Amino acid sequence: KDVPLITGVIANSANIAIALGLAAKASGADGLMVTPTHYVFKPTDEGNIDYYRRIADAVGLPIVIYNVIPWNTISVELAVRLVDEVDSIKGIKQSGGDIHGLADVIKALGHRIPIMSALDDVLLASFILGARGAIAAICTIAPELCLDLWEAAKDGDLKRGVELHRRLLPIWRAVGRGDMPARAKEALRMLGRKAGRARSPLIPVDEEARQEIEAALKEAGLL
Repeated sequence: KDVPLITGVIANSANIAIALGLAAKASGADGLMVTPTHYVFKPTDEGNIDYYRRIADAVGLPIVIYNVIPWNTISVELAVRLVDEVDSIKGIKQSGGDIHGLADVIKALGHRIPIMSALDDVLLASFILGARGAIAAICTIAPELCLDLWEAAKDGDLKRGVELHRRLLPIWRAVGRGDMPARAKEALRMLGRKAGRARSPLIPVDEEARQEIEAALKEAGLL
């Protein structure tokens, strides 16, 4: 393999997460990206630690925490405990639209594990703060621009970074809505990439959304 394959696991119980993780491992996955549980109830910190520990012990693959569930957010303090107590946790994908949360977790853990940004509209700021990369939908739509943005930030070329940020921002403004997966797939279709359709209950975007996405891609110089 040229790159490791990290498989997403989104579940509401440890048993289901373990079953999904074992299936991914049997299919050749190198690691798991696991969200906290997402049903309306919020586990205690001890419950969240138990959840990740059970998955780690049963599956035996490295784990990236996908911190995206708004009513079950992994706090910085809990993230530190998870890294201390569950050896298989090797990274965090920080989402939720909160640059402050990203900054805090980088400060607390960035010297120990990779912290990856999922804040599509502020990737430049994420990289400057110390994120070691991005796991973000916009990277699937404009991978070359995102890579150039990473290189500009790494080289300290802020002027170039801001130019790239301004090219990317209209794309995310057009795509980053409640039906984001459907919009992202439409953008990929326009760019000539076969991405299929978003799974139900999402449906293909309407003509107004198509026009908005097309205009954003043209503004970014991708069409």
